[in-house]
Amino acid sequence: MPRKQLVLLTLLIVLPALALALVSLASLRTQAEDAEREREKLAEKLARGVSEQFERLFSEVESACRAAAKGLQAAEGPANSLASPLVEAVWIMAKEGTLHLPRSPWKSSQGVQVDPKLQNALEEAEALEIRGEFPRAVVRYETLMASASQREAEAVLLNALARCRRKMGQLSDALALYGRLLMQHPATVSANGMPLAAVAALETISIESELQRPECAFQVGRDFLQKLLGGVIPASREQAAYFCAEMSALWKTEVSGGGGAREECERTLAILRNALAAEDAAEALQKLGGIDDTSHSHWTVRTLASGKMVGIGAPDSAGLRVLACLRTDALKTQCRTDIEQLLRYAGHFDYEIRDAQQAVWIAAKDGPLQPPVVRLSSARPADWGIAVSVPESPAIRSGARLRTLAAGGMILLLLLTLGASLYFLNATVRRTAELSALKTDFVSAVSHEMRTPLATIRMITEMFQLGRVTDPQMSEEYMETVNSEAERLTRLINKVLDFSRMDAGRKPDSFAVVGLGGIVRDAVKKFEMGLAEHREIRVEVEPDLPEVRVDEDAMVQALLNLLENAVKYSAAPAPIEVSLRSVGREVLLVVADEGIGIDPSQLGKIFERFYRCEDELTRKTTGTGIGLSIVKHIVEAHRGRIEVRSTPAEGSVFTIHLPLPSENGLYPTSHSQTA
Repeated sequence: MPRKQLVLLTLLIVLPALALALVSLASLRTQAEDAEREREKLAEKLARGVSEQFERLFSEVESACRAAAKGLQAAEGPANSLASPLVEAVWIMAKEGTLHLPRSPWKSSQGVQVDPKLQNALEEAEALEIRGEFPRAVVRYETLMASASQREAEAVLLNALARCRRKMGQLSDALALYGRLLMQHPATVSANGMPLAAVAALETISIESELQRPECAFQVGRDFLQKLLGGVIPASREQAAYFCAEMSALWKTEVSGGGGAREECERTLAILRNALAAEDAAEALQKLGGIDDTSHSHWTVRTLASGKMVGIGAPDSAGLRVLACLRTDALKTQCRTDIEQLLRYAGHFDYEIRDAQQAVWIAAKDGPLQPPVVRLSSARPADWGIAVSVPESPAIRSGARLRTLAAGGMILLLLLTLGASLYFLNATVRRTAELSALKTDFVSAVSHEMRTPLATIRMITEMFQLGRVTDPQMSEEYMETVNSEAERLTRLINKVLDFSRMDAGRKPDSFAVVGLGGIVRDAVKKFEMGLAEHREIRVEVEPDLPEVRVDEDAMVQALLNLLENAVKYSAAPAPIEVSLRSVGREVLLVVADEGIGIDPSQLGKIFERFYRCEDELTRKTTGTGIGLSIVKHIVEAHRGRIEVRSTPAEGSVFTIHLPLPSENGLYPTSHSQTA
């Protein structure tokens, strides 16, 4: 194949393959970019959904707190809004930052100053109580109360007497005494600063709980809290916080039921909690620098140092603002629940919410958000940020991995196909070049083989024409020479014709079941007669040899080619042995010589067309390189195989295996050739 055609064919294969590979890579990149854009669009859509739900939640909280503020201004209390688990306290703050509502009821008062003589007697009675002498202590307390002239001293003795009666198990008497204390001495404070009415209320609630009378317990608690909020019972802010915590804990563990009294008591307790939380939040807000003067159409939310959140409304015409202390954890939980409920069919996504100071309020579940990230700013509360991303889910990653593997596999297969095509193209070109060279050598060898006998015949013919041959004996010798050269030329022409038929795919077609013994003997005898010099050819035929189905002329041609090679590559007087025997279901035709042998590395090539072994003796010996390929073709047409065993400088053995026909006259369907 010309070099230009080879280059053109290579380009026709390489360029489309490279173009297809580049298109595949570009397609893979385009798919990745499209997937990224789709994720970004989905993240933007989800961000709007998260923002809407987030703003809706704070809008509802804001509306509830404004309604509670109206209740504060109407002196109804913020109990309705505080029933929500999201709001801890609601209050109204004046323009200058002072607490406007709820008004603080806290106040501290002077402790009871008892007469020293009465104090000594009281301490003696308390000593009897501590030792467990309750009857004597009761008598002592009653005697002191009968002689007490001070109202405050009477309150102290009522508390001590009720305490002692309860220890003695006289619960009804204790309740009566505590009731007198609540009704008659609500403002009395003990020497250590504790309001005695508060002590009486807590003890009464505990006794009523023991007596399984929850409604009475809640009524006592409601009356006590109302007096505390109204300032009737003096208590500091710290004491009020303690009473609130004690009553809440007591009711959770001991009191159940209560009906309407429970609801009224819990409403009053909620007002107390609101007042306490409002003061805490207001103080914490003042420590952060108070409230700026910036007005917002919606709430702003600030996070206190304690982790609590304060919602701040815009000031009204009087400069008053509605503020609310929000429960951070409850808000986060509710926010997550609402968002997940709203976007439950949105698939795998992650989000993050930051407050106005850019601190993380709700962190992403899967760590830092993966790009692409869409960020939005919230209008309510103002300046809060929402970020949403749609990370690659296992399904998306699996699909992308499959597309990458498919594209990579296609590119790899394309490159392998390209490489294999180039390899086989190169091998074909090389083989074509080798065959072209072999054919050239074949034509040269055939021309040389034909020229020699033709030159001899022409020379003898000219001698006869010129009358130079007059001796009859010499004439006979010359005629034998002409006949020998003509037979040689005939064999050469027949060999070329046989090769031509073989190359065209034609096979022997005159098959008959015959005995090979006579055919082999006749062929050997004929071959010996045509030799220029005497060579010993030994023929051994096994007796009673089975008949085989062969084309007689083709088989004789194969045998003659093997004999010709044996004579050509072995020197006289080395004998040539031809044997014919049966082994199993085969007849073996063996041709053995003691010639130069064949190199083991070349045994697999000697049956190829035009191939000749590359050694010194071969180069000195004439030949066409088609004899053994013709033999192989003939043997394969007979469903047989040919084998060769050879040792350099010792000789070669060629064995033709011919299968015996089966009972129905057919041959086996498979055969093989080995060398």
